[in-house]
Amino acid sequence: MKNILTALTALIISVTMQSCKFLNVSDQRAGELTIEEAFNNVNWTRRWHRFIYTGIPDIGSRSQKESDLNGLTMPWGGFSDEIWGYSIIEYTCRDGYNASSAQFHRWRVYQQIRQAWQFIDNAHEIPQVGQGDYLLQEDVDKLKAEAYFFIGYYHWLLFELYGPIPIVDKAIDPTLSDITFSRASVDECVSFIEDMYTKADKNLNLINQEANLRSIPSRITTAALRVKLYAYAASPLYNGAYQAAMALQNEDGKKLFPLKDESKWQRAKEAVEAYLTISAPYHEIHRCGPPENRNVGFDANESLYTLFQQYNKEIIWATSSSSWGGTNTAGHIPHITPRGLAFALPAYGWLQEVIDDFRMANGKKIDDPGSGYSMDEEFKRTPMEVKMFNRAVHPNAGTYETFNDNIAKMYQNREPRFYQWVTYQDRRWQIKTSLIIDYRKGGNNDNSSGSNSRTGYLVKKFYPENIISEGRPARIKFIPSIQIRHAEMLLLSAEVLNEATNGSDARIMQFINDVRTRGGLPTLEETYPGKSWNKEAKWQAMAEEKRIEFLDEGQRYFDVRRWMVAHRARVPITEGGKTHQFGQKGQFHILYQDGEVGSYDDLFRRYAHASAMRQFNESWYLYPIQFDEIQKSKGKLIQNPGW
Repeated sequence: MKNILTALTALIISVTMQSCKFLNVSDQRAGELTIEEAFNNVNWTRRWHRFIYTGIPDIGSRSQKESDLNGLTMPWGGFSDEIWGYSIIEYTCRDGYNASSAQFHRWRVYQQIRQAWQFIDNAHEIPQVGQGDYLLQEDVDKLKAEAYFFIGYYHWLLFELYGPIPIVDKAIDPTLSDITFSRASVDECVSFIEDMYTKADKNLNLINQEANLRSIPSRITTAALRVKLYAYAASPLYNGAYQAAMALQNEDGKKLFPLKDESKWQRAKEAVEAYLTISAPYHEIHRCGPPENRNVGFDANESLYTLFQQYNKEIIWATSSSSWGGTNTAGHIPHITPRGLAFALPAYGWLQEVIDDFRMANGKKIDDPGSGYSMDEEFKRTPMEVKMFNRAVHPNAGTYETFNDNIAKMYQNREPRFYQWVTYQDRRWQIKTSLIIDYRKGGNNDNSSGSNSRTGYLVKKFYPENIISEGRPARIKFIPSIQIRHAEMLLLSAEVLNEATNGSDARIMQFINDVRTRGGLPTLEETYPGKSWNKEAKWQAMAEEKRIEFLDEGQRYFDVRRWMVAHRARVPITEGGKTHQFGQKGQFHILYQDGEVGSYDDLFRRYAHASAMRQFNESWYLYPIQFDEIQKSKGKLIQNPGW
């Protein structure tokens, strides 16, 4: 902690070159500033405040560069049963890691926490002098409310990854030579985060609807985050089920994890009711009509596509800063662009287990009776009508093209989310429809090549369908970085209500169906007529819906940990295993890589690749605190169990 907390204090207050990193002023001028002078200047005050925002996770960052990946980017799809990740994630999942080699940390947000407290202590009204800029007290109050929010939010990000963490509840005296902190308990962390959100709520706007204000948190944002906070506190990992953590205590003997307390679900339910009330006039599941007229009717495919392409009522909080990139720029988009297009660097693909978990068009899982899916014929290619809407290419923009292509039965009659989010074998590209994706040996996206996606699939989720590095269409498009959306809150609310009411609340099924039907599926009751929906069945339905709806959005890794189901062994579907397993441990699969050139028979095999083998040790339920911080604390900072 010392290098973060004491050094940061000096970093901000002292007249050193480092201070210009935060104030963004010249080295020479920064060296002349005192903290009083900085906060007597409107421009420098706002610059100071802007740094507080820099710890928000970059949702679009899934870079191949190992140095770019950390706990505030998006490695989590590769760490769970979703993605064949880039090399460092692949090796970590296969070979494991220790407290020294773990690199996906969030510890650095203590910098932003430290700066937020400095802002709260020093920012003040600055009257206008002549034609100069000024800060009204109302403006200062709002900026301080945002600072309180981020102090709570950054503690939440730490809590989510590490469990109970040190609380920094005030600015630290820069003259102290040795600053170390012990960890607070789970309940103390929850109480502190709640207190910060409460302070923030006094001056946050109810909602920020203007596009240029979407990244500013609102009272609806804090209401949503409270649901997450109290749901986590009630979940098994944080609520007495992780036996290895129950013995964890500070050097003074204080226990960090509580005994099981089922009443915590009631507190989570209170948060749910508050969120539903405050958000009702403003947020809903995003639905729209077909691309030629989005204002009329409902089209599941267009709704799923536009959900991620523009601000809409489902988005509770989103930021504009991200690493999505464009077709000809650095960022994530080139890594989900197939070969055959300029600047493509395809490397980011779904595991076969994800493909299996998508439902059929009739709403059933592929291993349900009556689903229409046949394991014996899953790779048989038969004609399928493919209808594609051209969004970009002149002169055909705004028109449909229809094709009759031979497609494996595995990819036929699946739910709309499958077609929106998966680039599968023999799929045509949405803009350049002459390009047919081919993962076979020797094909244009040969999955045996280290330069392509190794799984036989590419992620298509989030991809703008009107950009291409050819001809006249745009090369890049703004995509909001969605931090929280209403669908997440509905499924989390369903989970909380299920636990708090023993499955009796009618809204449980309603909320699951709200998400499910936007995905183009019939309701659960329509799909499974006569089924008895007890508490356990509703929980399973919620978890399965969340699995699909939030693929590669960073939810799965944290959900299976807090539910404490991640350690379960994975049983392959070809060996009697079911779809929608929770286990993160065992053998995962891809399409076969090393067959004969042009052979469909060789590609279309479930391949147990050695690098698709995953570990999940019990200690992985909580991420290890950085080893150097443990050493520097001289015994005050206790490491998580098993590390």
